[in-house]
Amino acid sequence: MEYWNLVFVQYENGRARGLSPLAAQSIDTGMGLERTSAIHQGVTTIFETDAFRPLIELGERLSGQAYGSSEAVTRALRIMPTTRAGSPFSSWTESCR
Repeated sequence: MEYWNLVFVQYENGRARGLSPLAAQSIDTGMGLERTSAIHQGVTTIFETDAFRPLIELGERLSGQAYGSSEAVTRALRIMPTTRAGSPFSSWTESCR
């Protein structure tokens, strides 16, 4: 599992125009709360942490599918908690407009 990352922000992806250099390039570095939690809880993915596991278990109950039973099911069950993780930020940015 990748615990620490560096992201070199250099380009804007203007879908129709392709990549164009940013006027101000930057470097984003960090570990993230989810990755820190994984390390402290001794698990190998963020989806096994206490922040994500209850939502995956809810998805299992609602869908009748078991996490890890297939690649497609595992991917689908991982989407719900990752979407939830971004919701507060989305709500905050929308309210600041």
